[in-house]
Amino acid sequence: MQGILGQSEPGITIMPPEQDAEGDAILDADAQFDLGDMYFEGYGVAQNFEKAAEWFRNAAQQGHAKAQAGLGYLYHEGKGVSQDYSEAIKWLRKAAEQGHVEAQAGLGFIYFEGRGTSQDYSEAVKWLRKAAEQTDAEAQFGLGYMYFKGKGGPQDYSEAAKWFRKAAEQEYDLALFYLGDMYFQGRGVTQNYEEAATWFRKAAEQGLGSAQKRTEFKIVEDRSGTEFFLEATGDIDTVMVRELDTGEEIFRGFLGEGMRLRLHRKGPVRITTSAGEFLRIEEGGERFQFPSKGRGATVFPR
Repeated sequence: MQGILGQSEPGITIMPPEQDAEGDAILDADAQFDLGDMYFEGYGVAQNFEKAAEWFRNAAQQGHAKAQAGLGYLYHEGKGVSQDYSEAIKWLRKAAEQGHVEAQAGLGFIYFEGRGTSQDYSEAVKWLRKAAEQTDAEAQFGLGYMYFKGKGGPQDYSEAAKWFRKAAEQEYDLALFYLGDMYFQGRGVTQNYEEAATWFRKAAEQGLGSAQKRTEFKIVEDRSGTEFFLEATGDIDTVMVRELDTGEEIFRGFLGEGMRLRLHRKGPVRITTSAGEFLRIEEGGERFQFPSKGRGATVFPR
């Protein structure tokens, strides 16, 4: 090798890069993936998913796990290539079998949803577990949910709570909510309203959810006619409930699907939502838009 002064340096030989028939340098798999990633993200070049797919494919065909995962993602989303769930599964599986955690999680959710393949909860659990054991928060929540619902195996609230906690400790929003619900219901853990409130609060701070769905509230009474509840169905969010005539605050927390709030007496209430809506709820009920999700610790489930 010639030194900076033009003198040969002993013991060092630099080989020129391998070239193709046109004389262009042939990049190794890592370089191909890096170039594809630059096109994918738009780093230093204009974002171009077709170019990303081209370079990911070159690297993926050489067994590069990250490139295989990237190519699988592009097929799944239909970016730079025609959407093809079968191709997505093919490439995600190749990456997942090499231990690529995002590919494992993605494959697990594909089997859970049954996209491009038959829905298979056992396969979903298999791949979600592999990713969860590599500390992927979304996979940890997914695995917990499978135990919670008893899909792909027996229902097991203790295992559900275990995996929800692991994901919640990484601030995964849905896990924060579900772990709070486990403490509220006493499922898989000792019932503890204070602990439930702690996790619900964390979920609220994450701004859990943003769906605009229809929610119905109505005032109902028990069979004896001596107790009254504000009953909710639909999506869930932070609310404040006051008696309409006195203005007394009854409740501040979460309300939504499957939850009841015990009232002091039968009568109209005023609800303030997190979106700043004001709602008068009579005995007959009322429909309105509710912006997000969550649950609160002083609500009584049906």
